[in-house]
Amino acid sequence: MKALKLFVVLITMSRALPVLAQVDPEILKQAEQGHAESQFYLGWMYYEGEEVPQDYTKAIHWYQKAAEQGFAYSQTELGFIYAYGQGVPQDYTKAFQWFQKATEQGNTYSQFELMVQPLQKAVGQV
Repeated sequence: MKALKLFVVLITMSRALPVLAQVDPEILKQAEQGHAESQFYLGWMYYEGEEVPQDYTKAIHWYQKAAEQGFAYSQTELGFIYAYGQGVPQDYTKAFQWFQKATEQGNTYSQFELMVQPLQKAVGQV
C-alpha cells in the first residue's frame, strides 16, 4: 500500500514539474563552431522559451554572434530587442543600427521597422 501511495505521489509531482529541456547537442556544437543559422536558432529558442527556459541574456548572446557574422534575421531580432528593451535597456540608437544592417541586406522586416519606429516614437507609442 505504501508503495502505491508513493507511486501516486511521484506521478502527481512529475506532472506538476516542468520538463527540463535541453538544447540539441548537435545544434549547440554547430553554434559554438560559428554556424550562424544555428546561433540564430539558439537565440530564438532562448528568446521565446521554446524547448528551454526563457533567457534573454542567452538569447542576446546567440543573436549577437550570428548578427556579427552578417546574419540578417539575428540583426533584425536584436533591433527589436533594443527597440523594446527586452533583456537590455531600451536603446533606439542600437535598434536603428541593427535594423539598418539587416536592411542593407534586403531584410524587409527591418526596412519596415526603420520606417515605422520613428513615426511611433514621434506620436509617443513606443
